[in-house]
Amino acid sequence: MEFAQLAAHVGEEFTLAGVPVTLTTATPAGAGGSLVFEGPLDRPLDQATHEIAHPVLGDGLLFVVPVGAGASARTYEAVFN
Repeated sequence: MEFAQLAAHVGEEFTLAGVPVTLTTATPAGAGGSLVFEGPLDRPLDQATHEIAHPVLGDGLLFVVPVGAGASARTYEAVFN
């Protein structure tokens, strides 16, 4: 999937490797940008390429990096060049 496709769906739910996550931020930069997702604390994802799914966009692959955890969610980032 491409940055622009995903960025149009900020605030919507996706699944990454079967874990429900919400796209919270899309920051454009040049031809790409970064996306930030929040997911549950009890189902952490590793830094890796994961299957991503969305009811409108369908399925694809996305490399995500864990960047933090707060009181109620884990945060992940995907960077596009």
